[in-house]
Amino acid sequence: TLTVQIQGESLLNDGTAMVLFLVAHNMLKGEQYDAKGVAVFLFYMVAGSWFLGAVIGAVFSSWIRSAGNRLEHHSSMIQISLTLCCAYGSFVFAEGVIGISGVLSNVAAGLVLADTIWPKIVSQEAMHEVWHTIEYVGNTIIFFLAGALSGKAMVSIDLVDYLHLLLIYMVVMAIRGAVLFASRPVLKWLSPDRTPVTMAEAAVMTWGGLRGAVGLALAIQLSVDRAGGLLKQEVADRVLFFTGGIAMLTLIVNATTCPILVKKLAITATPHTKAKLMLQIHQRLSELGDQSKGMVKETVTRLLKDVEHHIHIACLVSEGSQVDWQRDEASVDLPRGSIIVAEYQEAKGGFDEVSTKHKELLGWDMDDPLIQQEANLLTHAAAAVDPEMFRTINEAYLGMVRSEHWAQIERGEFVKGTNSAESLLSANTKAFQLAQNGIHDLHWLLRSFGLSDSDVEMMSQAPSVRPRLSTSSTLSFSAKPKCYDFCARTIRSMTFQGTIVTVILINSILIFLDPGPQSPDVVLWVVLDCLFQVVYIVELVMKLVVLRLKFFSDGWNALDFMCVVLGLFGNLTSIVVAVGVVSSSAVSNEMLLIRLGRVFKLMRLLRLVVLVKFFRTMHAKYKRKKVSRRLATRLELIGTLRAFVQAHVRSHSTLLKFFGKQRGDFPFQISSLEGLFDRQISSNSFARQISLAGTTGLLEHPEEARCILESFIAVYKAVRLGSSMVDLVDEEGSWILESMFTLRDTCIVAEDLTDFVVSATKAGVLKEKDAGVLIYPLHRHLRRASVLFSDAHAGIHRNTLKRYGSSKWQDLEAVTMREEVGAEDTHRDEYEYNRAKNHQCNNYEDKFQDKGDQKLNDAVMVERERIEKDMQNGRHLGA
Repeated sequence: TLTVQIQGESLLNDGTAMVLFLVAHNMLKGEQYDAKGVAVFLFYMVAGSWFLGAVIGAVFSSWIRSAGNRLEHHSSMIQISLTLCCAYGSFVFAEGVIGISGVLSNVAAGLVLADTIWPKIVSQEAMHEVWHTIEYVGNTIIFFLAGALSGKAMVSIDLVDYLHLLLIYMVVMAIRGAVLFASRPVLKWLSPDRTPVTMAEAAVMTWGGLRGAVGLALAIQLSVDRAGGLLKQEVADRVLFFTGGIAMLTLIVNATTCPILVKKLAITATPHTKAKLMLQIHQRLSELGDQSKGMVKETVTRLLKDVEHHIHIACLVSEGSQVDWQRDEASVDLPRGSIIVAEYQEAKGGFDEVSTKHKELLGWDMDDPLIQQEANLLTHAAAAVDPEMFRTINEAYLGMVRSEHWAQIERGEFVKGTNSAESLLSANTKAFQLAQNGIHDLHWLLRSFGLSDSDVEMMSQAPSVRPRLSTSSTLSFSAKPKCYDFCARTIRSMTFQGTIVTVILINSILIFLDPGPQSPDVVLWVVLDCLFQVVYIVELVMKLVVLRLKFFSDGWNALDFMCVVLGLFGNLTSIVVAVGVVSSSAVSNEMLLIRLGRVFKLMRLLRLVVLVKFFRTMHAKYKRKKVSRRLATRLELIGTLRAFVQAHVRSHSTLLKFFGKQRGDFPFQISSLEGLFDRQISSNSFARQISLAGTTGLLEHPEEARCILESFIAVYKAVRLGSSMVDLVDEEGSWILESMFTLRDTCIVAEDLTDFVVSATKAGVLKEKDAGVLIYPLHRHLRRASVLFSDAHAGIHRNTLKRYGSSKWQDLEAVTMREEVGAEDTHRDEYEYNRAKNHQCNNYEDKFQDKGDQKLNDAVMVERERIEKDMQNGRHLGA
């Protein structure tokens, strides 16, 4: 958007200004720079700052994500504190320790955090409020200080400098405008859907570029230190005057007139299609308002007429004339409509083959109100459409789906340690950017898992005809080259992983023992360093061959990639010194690169984070637990598809609520007890009507019909694919999914009970201390469940999880025994026998739960046999 472009340009301008200011500041102090020196210095400051900031941001991102426990009341405070530490730490480490640009490092760290942490933030509102407060206080202090110092300096400023200030202001605006207008082709190329930047938008970007805090801070710094005392105080005051004057003029002239320019150029005016969308919502409001009576209805009617008037006014500003609200019949797209209908029929045929159990497991809701409108949707989908309206409807619908994904995050429906939320939000964003092509978020979602269209088709086949996966693949059925199979088997083997961990440990030790470039054995150390780097590069290439772009979806992998790239740069600088191209003791700009290379070499130590995942797997294997990478990938895909299906199904009701036309055969019904449950007012309340709006509306526009049909196509394909994954997981253990979803149901009940206790506390029934006593066992269960889910999604089989799926087996065992006995008078004895037997055996097993020791497992089996024998001997005596 235009706002994002302005903000991004401002960030880059501030960072670049800091670097150029340092170059000029150093030259004032007497340092000499030629063209080569300036290029080296800029590379040292810019490249080093961005890489270092990205690494620091990745480290803090992992830290913040690990602190995202919604059950701990202080998690939000910890996350906010970590963002503050990241901001100041990246600046101090870059500026004070290494000597590169702290601002650019800060910007890079902030971009990494903004791209990765939001799905894991416990309280987004608190995070926004804290940083908005810091921003406001910081700007206020800088502007107040700059105003005071500038006012003091204005006493000694000549009158001609005021004319110079106006000339500088005009030159600055001209240069800014020339750069932005010349950059329009580049900005169009960078846009995902190749949307061009209009002349009006470029004009607003030019006029809306305000000068502020960074320039004033640099001017204040120069006014205080005067380049080490080499500048006269008069010159420093003039610099502060010009900088403060430019900031003042942009605030007084640009900031006050920019809204007028925006309105004149109709940048924020309501587009034609948005106005249609608003009129549809207005129609829904009218249908709801018609349920009122008497004076209330007259007042509501007047209010809605005023709303309609404002919609027309907004659109008149955009178009310049009265808008024709009828559909443009020239915009016909019949072939596309027939293709959508054919795809829908094909997807529905595959969906009907999925069992009801699998549908429910994957989040399908049989009560979807749009299922009843299938014939109506198919009829309207083949009609003429307005392409712009089609895009607007798709954008609105994808916005609803995105809101559902955020609601799922707030409810804690995603397993900790997985990237399901990030994958869903990323796919939604890409689909939104290409909304004119339809609803294609499933396509981008599956691409994040490395799945092609052919893989999806093969997976969607019946189990009897579905090809088997190769030993090197977790999901893909497509034929892979031999190099892929070799790389996949290698990187997944524990031997290879253990070797890499050993290499990292040895390299970390040698980094601390490295004597530096002045050592007589510098060549030997450089060769050893390059050998380690070769191992890292080979590992990285093999992972990229197997995982492709999915490699970067894991934060640890992204950090790994940065460390390898930075280490490679460190190797290059070490080689330059070793061969004598640059002297290690020379006072030159090249020494900046040598220094930066040493820092990047130390960044390899961050690769030690791989030990966390490695030792977790090794600990599970030591406990003789089964670890399956295939299981981890398949469970993550099943969980992601379930969240995808649920978000789309819920969005169907939302779309129907806002855009569905009221049907005569489903009139609004208002309960006589409405006031008891809502706002305690008369039965004319709209609460009931609005709640029913998502189930009684009727979609009548072809754009809406095509949008919903494409959504159904995606949902049907997701359910079919998820069903195939469920079959594959059941092959590893039929109890896995049954236990996980049973455990998930217990968590939902525990959360509901927690909310009940909290409501009792808010109502004054309980004190916080008493509520804590009641909530603690519930939260303990939720924490344990979170660990079980995390281990399961890491591919670790745990016996504790297995018992949550054993209740149906016990019932089946009891039923089988009753059928074999066949005597009515023994039913009660069999029931009591099974109940007592399972109770005693489970009590004994709980003592050794998850121990993993074979001797303990043997002891459990021996004890179970003993208990069964004792109970068989005394079962009829009430044992």
